[in-house]
Amino acid sequence: MAALWRLEADVNNGAYLQFLGNWGRESYVYASQALKKIGCRRMAELIDACQSLVDEHATSSEQDEHEYLALIGTLPEFVIERTEELSREFMKYPEDLPRQALDYYEHYFEELKGKKSDG
Repeated sequence: MAALWRLEADVNNGAYLQFLGNWGRESYVYASQALKKIGCRRMAELIDACQSLVDEHATSSEQDEHEYLALIGTLPEFVIERTEELSREFMKYPEDLPRQALDYYEHYFEELKGKKSDG
């Protein structure tokens, strides 16, 4: 859920490259997996396409957050433009991300509430 929150907040604020620069590839992996689990397949496709573009032009697949910040400044203009286009598609919410996340994770919250009231 944290990766989804990071993704949604940063893509809506400054597009995919902001998310990647702030949180790194590991958060992308978690966010992509979570989108697929909750049924937001189109949104997952959009961020997967963004990450593929970055990976294609990265000097290393083992980038950490700080290296990604530097890398973003070296990306070709067409990569930046395309990730921004894909980000705008994400921002149109082709799926109902908040509702699908809540529906998927709701039982975890109920379990936590039950544990709190038990102890």
